[in-house]
Amino acid sequence: MLNADTDYRSKAERLADTLDWGTPDCLARDAAGELRRLHAITQSPSAPKLDQFFYRFSDLGMRPGNKTAGFDFIVATAALQQLIRIPLPAEQQARIVDLARQRLAQSSLVGKRLAKQCGIAFWGETACPRFFTGFAGIGGSIGACPEALFDLARKPEDPRSNLAIMPSETIYSPHNVDSPQEAFCHVMLAQAWAECASDLLALRAHERAPAPPVVPNSSAPLMPEETGRTLKPCPFCGGDKLLVMAPTSQNPCDHEVGDCAYPQVVCTTIGCNARAGGANWDHSCDSAIERWNARPQTTKF
Repeated sequence: MLNADTDYRSKAERLADTLDWGTPDCLARDAAGELRRLHAITQSPSAPKLDQFFYRFSDLGMRPGNKTAGFDFIVATAALQQLIRIPLPAEQQARIVDLARQRLAQSSLVGKRLAKQCGIAFWGETACPRFFTGFAGIGGSIGACPEALFDLARKPEDPRSNLAIMPSETIYSPHNVDSPQEAFCHVMLAQAWAECASDLLALRAHERAPAPPVVPNSSAPLMPEETGRTLKPCPFCGGDKLLVMAPTSQNPCDHEVGDCAYPQVVCTTIGCNARAGGANWDHSCDSAIERWNARPQTTKF
């Protein structure tokens, strides 16, 4: 189990690779600034500590042979206990799978035809996965013990609940994984799910936390209603889960590496992450809100 500081640094590296922050020369700066804002969210009293949500891959050898290419995907039980209670409609579940399939199709290891055969089986319409499947017809997968998921789904007061004696980690173990290509598909599926699950936990903590007072020049993320302004739905996905991010530095004199000088409006809908930036050191965030509202709605095909 990593401590909070170590997990914070690894999360920064992951976000820098997966989220869109503009041109490459400002990528590291904006990634660190985004992590500072996410860190502010997770410091609320009801937020899960960073070391309560931790996932890792174990025995990732991908050695070809009869059932030798698989690996263990390990997730903190405390995180799954929350995720199995977070509603996730089938449409949003499909977007997570599509994200992994797009990455697989763009790689040189798995073709588009095989990428379309991969998938994630969820626990009903929740954010908790049951298993990750590879190529159709082969039967390879990595999955959690069904009894463990049943225990996670039960309420703590249920007399059948075994939450008190469950291990701190839940293991998704391999089944009939023979080829490195199939194992690679499982990695991409698990990673795409983990990225979205991390965002869901942070948003859930923010929604549960008491509304903080609006402090001038504060860099903490704000919900649209906290700004006193009306924000239009996302022009790309049509979602209304938006956050307003203020600059993390006050002026050019105290701007440091890792600070973000401009405000942003960010769509937090799973698989979207559209954003609009405003003028430098505009702590009212009005310039970012005006730019967001000025974007035309895209046509869906």
